[in-house]
Amino acid sequence: MEDFEVPYRYGTIYMDAGTFMVISDRQKALSTLERFRNHLISGGQLLIGLFVPDEAKGVTVNARHWGPIKCASGEEEISTKLWTESFDLLEQTMIEKRRYELKVDGQLVRSELHTLHMRWYYKYEFIMMLEKAGFEDIYLYSDYTEEPATKESKTIVYGARNSST
Repeated sequence: MEDFEVPYRYGTIYMDAGTFMVISDRQKALSTLERFRNHLISGGQLLIGLFVPDEAKGVTVNARHWGPIKCASGEEEISTKLWTESFDLLEQTMIEKRRYELKVDGQLVRSELHTLHMRWYYKYEFIMMLEKAGFEDIYLYSDYTEEPATKESKTIVYGARNSST
């Protein structure tokens, strides 16, 4: 994302599910927003879904598990385990680990461990970043609806317009 460069301009750039949060360096995040603006047509919109992790809200989070999920072949199944390895409330960063396991006929044949360095943003901080990147007409939606964001929103979708010509 930080190196996003294509010869096109778009009416909308949409980034879902906290994907932007994997840019853990603030300056790189800001330059990515600027790069997105440069790839929007005049009046084009940027939509970015962000969330504040439960840990930042004082909620104890245990490891989460998904699966096993059967693959199309019927013999393979995939399961995922996700946990937070470290959490820094002051820096608004966390390190999340994900282990993916593939089993065939009940036997483990492959295991992968992935590490995600993430940064979350609070409302006014992200609005200021959007403004600094040159966006205008900033609006906030709640949980992938057209309703305005509130303190109960689990995910806030930030929308902003590129007013440059």
